[in-house]
Amino acid sequence: MRQGDPELQSIFEHRKRVGYLNNELKRFVLDRLHERKSLEYSHGVLRLLYNALESELQNLETASGQKNWLLRMMLQQLDI
Repeated sequence: MRQGDPELQSIFEHRKRVGYLNNELKRFVLDRLHERKSLEYSHGVLRLLYNALESELQNLETASGQKNWLLRMMLQQLDI
C-alpha cells in the first residue's frame, strides 16, 4: 500500500471498528495490493532480511568453527 491511499485507510479503519471485513472488501484490498505491487515489495524486503540473517549465521559459524544446526533449522522456517 502506498502512503496516503484514502480508500484502503478507510477500509482498515472500518475493519478496526467493526472487527471484520466482508469478502467483497477483502477482495478489493487484495486486488489493490496486487495492483500496487505491495506484496512483491514486501516479499523483496523479507528476502533481504532473510539474506542478512543467513549472513550473520555464517559469520557466527565461522567465528565458532562449527555449524549451528538449530539456528539453521530455525532460519529455514523463516524462508519464503
